[in-house]
Amino acid sequence: RRAEKQLHLQSSALNAAANGIVITDITGTVEWVNPAFSELTGYSLEEALGKNPRELVKSGKHDAAFFKLMWDTILSGNVWRSELINRRKDGTLYFEEEAITPVWDENGQMSHFIAIKQDITKRKQAEEERERLLEQVQDQAEQMNQIMRSVSEGIFLLDAAGQIVVANPHAEEYLALLAGTAVGATLTTLGDVPL
Repeated sequence: RRAEKQLHLQSSALNAAANGIVITDITGTVEWVNPAFSELTGYSLEEALGKNPRELVKSGKHDAAFFKLMWDTILSGNVWRSELINRRKDGTLYFEEEAITPVWDENGQMSHFIAIKQDITKRKQAEEERERLLEQVQDQAEQMNQIMRSVSEGIFLLDAAGQIVVANPHAEEYLALLAGTAVGATLTTLGDVPL
């Protein structure tokens, strides 16, 4: 009775898990998937059974060396972890964080693999957006720098504490002459005038 309760708990936990779970045999043939896998990929348990995951979700975005490393890792008894791009049943691509762990039978022989899959598409899109915005800010900063260097007047920028953040070449000359200071220093006087 206790063993039955334990099996029921384990089964319920696997079915309730938020991440996709796939159990395959040693050749990679799917023996079971949880509902989260079906939600993530669009493939039901019935559609996935007997298939290799590559038949279901392979996107074509990774080369043979990527999958060779995966197989070499898990067949040597180690856990493989990576981020990859997979394809849903409807053809849309998504980013996935995956860990594949070998499972051993009662005789100590490797018998199955269990893969835990987490959809990280939103996170990757946010990272790409941050990188795009950073590039945009860097481009704007470079444009501002070019403008500052091209004007004939001295221009410099102070932060709230009075530290000289940036200065064009003319301002650098004036700052050295009038205040004995340079970019990075805190400006306290300009000539005889305290600031």
